[in-house]
Amino acid sequence: MSSGKVVQVIGPVVDVEFPLSDKLPDINTALHIMKDDAVSL
Repeated sequence: MSSGKVVQVIGPVVDVEFPLSDKLPDINTALHIMKDDAVSL
């Protein structure tokens, strides 16, 4: 499983960034998103 970072959300489109060392998930693969409670400004 690859771990990435949500970069932006525009409507139904979610941009996710993955490290170069990780294999990209296959197209139409569900994402499991975990909320980070840390707040950064």
